[in-house]
Amino acid sequence: MNKELTLIARFLALLAALVLAGLLALTITAFAAQRQFLRAEPYKAALLEVNAYERSPGILAEFVATALDNSPTGLLGPLPLPNLTQQDLQIFLTVFLPRDWLQSQTEVVVDRAIAGLTGQPAPVPTLLSLAPLKEQLNSPAGTQALLAVINQRPACEAGDLSAFTCGFNLQGDITCRPPSLNQQLCGAAINAATAGIASLIPDQVELESLLALSEPLTAPLRDYAGRYASAISLIAIYGWLAALLMLFAITILGVRSFTGWLRWWGGPLLGAALCLLPVTALTVLSPAWYVSALIGELRLSLPALAEVAADVVEVLSQGLVLQLVIAMVILSAAGAGMVALSFVGPPVYRWFAQG
Repeated sequence: MNKELTLIARFLALLAALVLAGLLALTITAFAAQRQFLRAEPYKAALLEVNAYERSPGILAEFVATALDNSPTGLLGPLPLPNLTQQDLQIFLTVFLPRDWLQSQTEVVVDRAIAGLTGQPAPVPTLLSLAPLKEQLNSPAGTQALLAVINQRPACEAGDLSAFTCGFNLQGDITCRPPSLNQQLCGAAINAATAGIASLIPDQVELESLLALSEPLTAPLRDYAGRYASAISLIAIYGWLAALLMLFAITILGVRSFTGWLRWWGGPLLGAALCLLPVTALTVLSPAWYVSALIGELRLSLPALAEVAADVVEVLSQGLVLQLVIAMVILSAAGAGMVALSFVGPPVYRWFAQG
């Protein structure tokens, strides 16, 4: 009877060891993902690494063009903007936008997004400062940005009245490129136009109003990330407790000696390292595997944003892989060392005991 109970206990201990190996791998992966994906600092560093702020004019032009198509009377509706194409917007923003302002305001958005994902309280309201943009519009930079757009138009034909109105027609749209002399004469008019636009821009705007404008485009991404964040947080918090319970069960059911302790504890550690290997290899081979479907959908509407998102995910995945590799090395060294010691230790001990 005792032999049968021992066999049952060891079988249950073996099951607990297998569960422990899987739990450790899952919890370590969730813990690393939480550090890499649910904190603002890795995103800020990744944005710098992929030159996101240098690529921002194209992204913002694409976003504004899409937002205007979806809601032409939205946040930008009150501004007397000419009918600009996405390419015009990109040219204008490339000349116009201050890089430092882009970085500071993007980091505000990142902090707000991470707070929303992790359930942490965010500043209410979260404000974006538009004062530097108003200063830019009232400076020569605003004039130069608008001239850069005008210079992309075909030359005005002879007799075209737009040649005498800086390339603008009666509807306020840019139709042609006037001679350079006319552009110089129109400098004051362009300054007045940009100053008029600047006067209609508030000094700051609530982030929530911008998020409402982007709701049709960002809602799938937010919902997708929210599900990931909830699962990762739960596993990262409670996975360690479940692993400790399995370790306790293994100790009670299987450990009967020091050698047995080395094997029953070392085996699951080695198994956890092996379980981490497929996840690490998959992330190395396909850094964006966990969001590939979402990025594919984003490419259909916002390809420039999708490209930057894929690059950011790749950088974040590199950090995740590094953490998983470190965990595998530690688990492998500890597990293999304990198992090896369980086989080498007894003969060495007997050899010393025999003199």
